[in-house]
Amino acid sequence: MDVPLSSDVLTLQPVLTTDETSARVWSLIYLPLLDTDPDNGALRPGLAESYVVSADGKTITFTLRPGLVWSDGEPITGDDYVYALDALARAKKGAGLEDAVAGYREYAIGRSDRIAGLSVSDSGRVIQVSLARTFCNVLQLLNMPLLPKHSFVHDWQDRVLRSTGSLEQSPLNNAPPASVGPFQFLKRTPAVDITLVRNDRYYKGPPLLDRVVFHVGADAASFLRGEVTYAEVFPDEVARVRGFVGKSAQLVQVPRPLVYTFIGWNEVSTRAPWLADKRVRQALSYGLDVEGLLQGFPGVGTRVYAHTPSSSWAYDGAGLNAYKYDKTKAKQLLEEAGATMGTDGIYRWRDGRAMRMRIETNNGAVRRAVLGNAVDEYRLIGIAIDPVVEPFATLIARVKPGNKDVDGFIHGWQLASDPDAYGFWHSGLSTDSYNLVSFANAEVDRAVEAGRNGPDCSDAARKSAYVTMNRVLNDEAAYAFLFSTDQLFFVSSRLQDAEFKPYAMWTNIERWRLLP
Repeated sequence: MDVPLSSDVLTLQPVLTTDETSARVWSLIYLPLLDTDPDNGALRPGLAESYVVSADGKTITFTLRPGLVWSDGEPITGDDYVYALDALARAKKGAGLEDAVAGYREYAIGRSDRIAGLSVSDSGRVIQVSLARTFCNVLQLLNMPLLPKHSFVHDWQDRVLRSTGSLEQSPLNNAPPASVGPFQFLKRTPAVDITLVRNDRYYKGPPLLDRVVFHVGADAASFLRGEVTYAEVFPDEVARVRGFVGKSAQLVQVPRPLVYTFIGWNEVSTRAPWLADKRVRQALSYGLDVEGLLQGFPGVGTRVYAHTPSSSWAYDGAGLNAYKYDKTKAKQLLEEAGATMGTDGIYRWRDGRAMRMRIETNNGAVRRAVLGNAVDEYRLIGIAIDPVVEPFATLIARVKPGNKDVDGFIHGWQLASDPDAYGFWHSGLSTDSYNLVSFANAEVDRAVEAGRNGPDCSDAARKSAYVTMNRVLNDEAAYAFLFSTDQLFFVSSRLQDAEFKPYAMWTNIERWRLLP
């Protein structure tokens, strides 16, 4: 089966992944302890056939299925899970885990040669995790993909005190040596394609497809040429593609309830210091006609007003500002913030500099459309935008917490089913987080802590915390929250028994068939 990949992967190492594109590939190779229900996003048994959370919420016990093996025949044990968490810690990643797992922080900084809160017993089948404190989203937090320790340990020893190395230098990061998923790595040509082949030792049974080939940059035109089995299309392409494919393909629409697009405003930018002022950020939300933009996605675009998606049990839209397109309101806010209009139609900031800034994004039809609208519409409210379209890897490398050279950027999140937002919005995180705009707000800090740590972990209490968080985020306008869009696929009629579900891209892929 030949499938499209919008851009090249950054890594095939789960420990180092921060992007959806990379995860789309390695998720067929590496699996976490628990599976995700494709219809509602809830966690359920997977590699771990069962799990038990103690009454006080501080001890979690996972039991692996018997007889699990890697694609190379080596047995899968709890040591593979521990190794993955060790690697995450020494790579200084895993936002929040340092406060969760007992001994994680000490191991991460080299004060201990092991994470004290992790233990493996019963010939490797039982994994016990001890927490330093209660965490409401503990299963989501601990649901890490396993790594084949027997392969990676030759590049990085996890039981070394104060190790100066980490897993980040391993050549196996881009050539996975063994698989627990339905497919295993065969070869990769960077920026061209990645080939995976069937894992005959997959615990759900050998897939019916013999291989999956990811083609970097493939699109609707590639589908029409017969180069890929399915392709994502945009609404304005549907009629044209349908005219070519006729009955040889079907159109599939898949909701993406946990994915949204936004423009992030970097509050520590030295080139655009006005982004530190809430009134300016609010003006930028009023100055963008999101509803007009969504007219290009009829029936498949939904406005987003805050971080928690409307599909979540923790969402409540009451009190959220819709930021209806209003150029007059936008200019009023800019002037309240101290900006004055120049003779060229561009506002000057308090220090006299013209309010000109960059908005960066990667190449993609939706993001290019957002960028084009932003350039035109912000010019109408007196803000000059220098558009920058760059490779995805460049965007990811630049958009980091604390990078003062970034102004605005168009990006998107694919969220977990649990509403925990600690890694995105807590001010206590500096470099190891998704708080890419360096947002800091004491009320939001308290809300995300309550939603994550309790002490009341009931749905009602957590929802109250996230409602507070979302109202503040909406008012602070750290993002120009834009929209979520459904995915539209044209799928070749040769592909049989394939299911595309909202919470799992590769639902039942072991049963997919491709007719001659």
